[in-house]
Amino acid sequence: MTDEFADAVAANCPQLASLDVAFTRYSLPSEFFTDAGMMSLAAGCPRLAALSLTNCGAITDRSLYAVAVHCRGLESLALGGYHELITDYGTVVLFQACTSLRRVALSGKLRRVTDESAEALAAGSGRSLQEVKLTRSMGDRALAALGAHCSILRRVDCCKCDPGSVTPEGVATMIAALTARSSTTTTTTTGGGAAGAARTAAAGAPPPAQPGCAGPELPFEPEEVLVRV
Repeated sequence: MTDEFADAVAANCPQLASLDVAFTRYSLPSEFFTDAGMMSLAAGCPRLAALSLTNCGAITDRSLYAVAVHCRGLESLALGGYHELITDYGTVVLFQACTSLRRVALSGKLRRVTDESAEALAAGSGRSLQEVKLTRSMGDRALAALGAHCSILRRVDCCKCDPGSVTPEGVATMIAALTARSSTTTTTTTGGGAAGAARTAAAGAPPPAQPGCAGPELPFEPEEVLVRV
């Protein structure tokens, strides 16, 4: 993806509903796709419902401002890999404007996207949010916000949160709030063996320890919430 190609898409695909831009070690440098290209796409494709940006290192908060202005119907957002120029300033504005988000996956490497963004997300899309992946700069404060505002949340991934930022007490608070608010079964995944852990949960036993994603032993209600740490 380049800014020139983005301009062409924006000019010719006004009905575009899903956009996935990913840079790898074998692709063009991410510097070829900047705020100019993303802002053009947001303005030209207002029906965008799903946006995924991976390793788009030249994208800043300005792009998120543009999405907030033009793509209010956004339902899915993924910011993967390195996005060193994205901060709470951009994500908070987007989450306040786009209030129909169902799935949000934020890279663990987004160090400048914190609990403040999680609070904005929960307050804005609490009635629609089903799945969320938190950054390493989020913790119990984010979980408290999700529990307080979300009614159909079924997956919370905090595997990339910094050690100590997510505590058993914080998880218990969120689970209690979600259990009280939710009118449907809430299920989430745990590190490594998600399917096996979910089956274990359904059987009424605590989830087994999973390699590569260690965390505290969590309070947990069978068939309700299994939080990934």
